Amino acid sequence: MGDKVMEIYKYGNDQASMVLIQMVGEHELPGINQEIIEIRRLTNIEFLFIAAKVNNWNHDLSPWNCGSISVNMVSEILRIYETSEDTK
Repeated sequence: MGDKVMEIYKYGNDQASMVLIQMVGEHELPGINQEIIEIRRLTNIEFLFIAAKVNNWNHDLSPWNCGSISVNMVSEILRIYETSEDTK
């Protein structure tokens, strides 16, 4: 990834055949343990959970700069979605 470096956090069984990968921001790290507990509660499968901390989503994950989503964009997306739901 060139100059793109991410911190990796591992939870669970390193030998598990099921691997879950999640990109996370700094604000999501405190909730990871609760997420692991919930996955274990809902499943009976050994797993390895890998959280890759992303410092800058545009720099680390996008091949091009991706601007913020505006309220107008969200409103338009919802309008299109609601219109498509009405036609089903």
